[in-house]
Formats: sequence, C-alpha cells, structure tokens
Amino acid sequence: MKDQLVLTWLLLSVVCAHAQLLTGIVKENARHLWYVSYVNDFDVGYVEWQYGEMRLHDSASTMPIFLELSDQEWRTEGASSRRQGIAEPGADLDLARSGRSRPFQYKAGSALSYYRLWHAVNTSLETQRPHSLHIEGQRSWADVRWTVTHGMIRDTMEVALWMVDATTGQYLQRLDSVGVLGSYADAIARRYGTNPDRALHRVALPDEYAGRNVFIEPIPYRYGPTPFGLYFLKRFNTFNMSALFENEAAEAFPGPLPRTDDPAYSSYIDSVYCHDLRQFYADAFADDSCAPALLCLYSLDPHHRSALNAFLSSIRLRRDDPDCLLRAAADTLWWMSTLTGYNGGERQFTTASSFQRTPMFSVSNVTTEACTVTLQNVSSRSCSYRVLSSTGTQTFSGHIGSAPFINQRLPLPAGGRESAKLIVVLDDGREFHAALEAEVMPENVAAD
Repeated sequence: MKDQLVLTWLLLSVVCAHAQLLTGIVKENARHLWYVSYVNDFDVGYVEWQYGEMRLHDSASTMPIFLELSDQEWRTEGASSRRQGIAEPGADLDLARSGRSRPFQYKAGSALSYYRLWHAVNTSLETQRPHSLHIEGQRSWADVRWTVTHGMIRDTMEVALWMVDATTGQYLQRLDSVGVLGSYADAIARRYGTNPDRALHRVALPDEYAGRNVFIEPIPYRYGPTPFGLYFLKRFNTFNMSALFENEAAEAFPGPLPRTDDPAYSSYIDSVYCHDLRQFYADAFADDSCAPALLCLYSLDPHHRSALNAFLSSIRLRRDDPDCLLRAAADTLWWMSTLTGYNGGERQFTTASSFQRTPMFSVSNVTTEACTVTLQNVSSRSCSYRVLSSTGTQTFSGHIGSAPFINQRLPLPAGGRESAKLIVVLDDGREFHAALEAEVMPENVAAD
C-alpha cells in the first residue's frame, strides 16, 4: 500500500509538472492531433513549417478546431496526402487548400490558439544533435535548430496563416506570417516574421467577422533557384507536439537539453501514455464493460507494455455483444462525421447515439413450432410473453427470464400456423410486439 501511494504521488508530481501533455487515446484527441507540414528539401537538409492543435477560446468555453482530413488520408495515416507542389516561384495555392482547417464560427471577443513550428533540419549534423551544434552566435535552442551548413538553405521560404470566409473564399485577415532567407553565407539561418522562434501562439480574432463561417488556411511561398516545389504532408502524432516546446522560452540556454532531445522526457511520455491508456480501459470497464474503440496505436517500451497487459488481464471487457458493437458504431460515425466530404455524418451520429439507448426487439427463424427472439438495451428481472391468433385471441403464454437476452428460442403452440402476434412484457409493464410470419424457403430450381 505504501509503495502504491509513493508511485501515485510520483505520477501526480510528473503530471502536474507537465500539465500540457495530451495523449491521442480518446477519440476527440485522436482527431485533433493531426498536423500539416510544408517542407523545402535541400541536398543536406530541409526547412519545415508545421502547424496544428488549433483551439477556439471565448468567455465560456474552449473548442478544438480540426484540420480538414479525408477518409483516405485517415486510413493511410497521412501517407496519401504527400505530394510535391509547383516548381514556379511564389505562392502555392493548391498546397494551401490542402492545409485548411474545417469551417467554424466564433463569437465576438474570441481568440485562436495554435501550435506552429518553424525550423531547419541539417541531416548531415543530425547524428551530433544537439551537443555538437553549439557555435558562436547562438542565443537559444531555436538558434540551434536553425544552425545549418553554409549554403544549405538556397531558397527564401515564407508561410502566412490566414482566416478565410468559407462562403465567399475571401481572405479576411492574416493571423501569422514567418519566413527564412535563402543564403550561402549564414551558419545560423535568418528567420523573420511573427515570433518565428515560438511554437505556441494565441491571437485575438477580429470582432467584425464574428458569426461568419470561416476556416484557417496557410499559404506557402518559395522564391529561389531550386528546381522543385515544396513538399506537403499531413500526419498524426500520439501526443501533442506543443508539449515539446511549451517551456522552451523559459529555459536557460545552453542549460538542460530541450524536451525534443531529452531521453527523460521521452520516458515520461511513455509513462503518461500508459497511465492514460490504463485509465481509458478502466473507465470503460466501470461504465458498461464494453471494450472502447482505440483510434491510435503507440509502441510502448517493454516495461510499460508488460504493466498494461497485466492490468488488462485483470479485467474482462466485452467486445462482441450487440450494445458494445453499437457503441463502437457510434464512435465510428462520430469520427466519420469529422472527415471532409462525409455526408450525413452528424445526423447519423445522432441516430446511432440514440439507437444505443433505444430497446432492440426482433423476431426471427419463425417456424410452426418456435421462434427466436432478441431483446436488448432494456433491463428486467423477469419477462413473460403471449401469443395471439389472427383474431386477437390468446393461444399461448410463458415466461422467458430476465432481460436483456439474445437469440432466445420460444416455443409456439400446437397448430402454430394460427399464431399471428408475439407480445413480450417486462416487469415494469412495457410491451414489445412483433408479427409472427413463418419463413418460406425458396424452391430448389437447380437443374441437377
């Protein structure tokens, strides 16, 4: 018991120290933690602009804003989104459209927060990061990320983040803009714009456009001698990328390693993910014991994987029962309703959600002697049933037991061809009616 208390205290201490870490286990997080990247690739490295984790804030609430995502992009974990942009210099509006958010409306006085990483990666030096990248002139870990070999960045690249009217396509307001200069001389790349070294941002949205349908769209630009366009991709991450940079501005330089390079923080992510996954399954077991839908996978280290497997073996989750399948279907419909081009998702999700709570009563395999009955999403200590003839006369009655039940075979009276209706009665007086129609097998018309 004492050991358990110590472990709980240690975990709470870690979670409180890094309160911003979110894992993509619950479906809302799994949908939110998608990221868009624009990449300018060079011989020995690349420049990347990446954004995601948008949230809309007003005086009463905070709401996640999802990126546009197609069914194919989701099923391929973003692989189908990858492509090269135009070779011509200037704005690439096709890649811009691919990086949009889903439309949303906001109230006056609202703000938008988001994650945006702007950095360079020198692949010839990556094996030495970050210890051997200290050179004269570096003043921050952002400078370390922008340390390049001479002549690596040959293009000037810029990305502007816009709010766009979803109805008219009018560009309403630029929220953010950053750039980096192409240079053959700079060992630390010269970047510029709206807080280019910060990864976490929050901007006030203009009141004059409150109430409109709008979306967020990044527009990438490239100017320079390289013959290829920008590279575009979307990808999912199992935790929020912003957590890697939330404390960077406050850390002394060149003090402790940044979280991006700190093995201790990587181990901490494993601990939190395992804790959240265990809590996810425990909550499901306490709720209705249905195995929850898991929309993302994360490779745990052997220690945490063993601990999780031991916990899962100690509980018994249901998977194939009808109410569990309905719950999984509702989760899937919710997810599909957030994807681009999906029609009727919200209506079907509402239907599926209510369907989970609606009693399911069905009769099948009717013969002259018996029928098969299923009754789900109800609770009754005892059930009775009556059989009526076509004239409404009761011809048979009996008891079934408790409900819910699946594929219960009920006997019908002799001369069952006269049986026209079945009525099942619960202990609270509710009745469920079904017509009894014997199934007719088709003739065998095969030649042989």
